[in-house]
Amino acid sequence: MARRKPRIYTVAMTKGGQTKTTQALGIAAILAEAKQPVVVFDTDQTNTNMTKFLRKRTLALKEQGEGPGIPFYQVNSSEELQRAVQKEFEAGRNCVIDCAPTTDAATISAMLLADVILLPVRQGAVEVEALERVGPILQAVVISAKKSGIKPPQVYSLLADYKNTLTGREIRELLINFEGVEFLGEVPHSEVIGRCIREGFAFWEKWPSRLRAVEYREMLASAVGRGY
Repeated sequence: MARRKPRIYTVAMTKGGQTKTTQALGIAAILAEAKQPVVVFDTDQTNTNMTKFLRKRTLALKEQGEGPGIPFYQVNSSEELQRAVQKEFEAGRNCVIDCAPTTDAATISAMLLADVILLPVRQGAVEVEALERVGPILQAVVISAKKSGIKPPQVYSLLADYKNTLTGREIRELLINFEGVEFLGEVPHSEVIGRCIREGFAFWEKWPSRLRAVEYREMLASAVGRGY
């Protein structure tokens, strides 16, 4: 497959447990399986899920005789993030940034750097507050881009569909009405999703019973961009 112009993808939400790491890894996996060079950055110093997931993915792909794992960096500041992303991007690599659940300088820098921003959110009453905190940041990012004569990032959202929650409809309506944000759909957050990222989307697509994983891949592919 022909190599395309690299992009910077930022996955952000101002609250933990919103499936940010899962979605960041999903984007990285799609790019890697499309033979597009990709590097993942993690700005959350308390999160070990990224490292564990990437190690498991590397082992799973080796067992299947597939290619190497996805390069991964943990960065400690906005300055370090900007330097590292610039270096990898100029080398022709797609950059996926998994942000900490905060509005710190690194998160804002990651959103300013992005060509594509993904806002994952799970069902729950508190998540409404997280979305409301993200709104002003997105607005500032768009205004900053326009003032600099730069094309604003494309912004997408996904809703993680957890069981035993009553606020999914309200969250979905809020996302759909979010100005400048395209709602991609609901993610069935389950072990199937985790395993399809870890073991490879192509591997899981061979199984007819894994339709949810295929649907999830198509939603993320919309954020990555058709024709990758």
